[in-house]
Amino acid sequence: ELSGDEDVILAPDDDVEIQEGATVYARFKGGERRLEIAGDISASQGFHIGNNKFISSSVGHNAIKFGSNHFEFFDDGGRFQFTNYDDAVADGDTYLRLQFTNVDSLDTAAEIAFVATENHAQAADGTKIEFKAYSNAVDQSESPISTLLTLDPDVGATFSGSINAPKHITASGDISASGALKGGSLDINGTSNISDTATFTGQILSYRTAF
Repeated sequence: ELSGDEDVILAPDDDVEIQEGATVYARFKGGERRLEIAGDISASQGFHIGNNKFISSSVGHNAIKFGSNHFEFFDDGGRFQFTNYDDAVADGDTYLRLQFTNVDSLDTAAEIAFVATENHAQAADGTKIEFKAYSNAVDQSESPISTLLTLDPDVGATFSGSINAPKHITASGDISASGALKGGSLDINGTSNISDTATFTGQILSYRTAF
């Protein structure tokens, strides 16, 4: 037993070891300022590594806190949650990014961005999701990342380039194109309004009015 009414100071010339019999289970390397554990580390509350805090609770909720933000895991169905604690998210702000990179270039090759579509407050959480990636042979220092697809509940899905679909595309609402509409054939079972160029190499079938 080692005890004291005030501080207990261990000041060896080398490491401090904790053993059971001849087995070393913990070693504090003073010169390297490093603690080595030959087993699990258990904490009844959160523990810190640098400025980051790792939290585990008894209600099936585990979190990693990076500064003021959280990455959280819930045991109920394997739910992951990312929380940004910025309480002043404004319309147009990107408040969360999932970035993908590789060790070849160490640059971001693609990302999924979550962008506010209104000033966030209670009962105001409007958000659009942007899928972005770089084209081939693009210098990232000179060119911004390209937004390929935007999903906005108030607007719908917006594609910035061509849609290459090996099978049918089914839409419950309108399909709008700012450029040419091209296809092998066109089958219209309703009203079609074409104000630009439409090129089809096959049949054009209309069951109602086509303009």
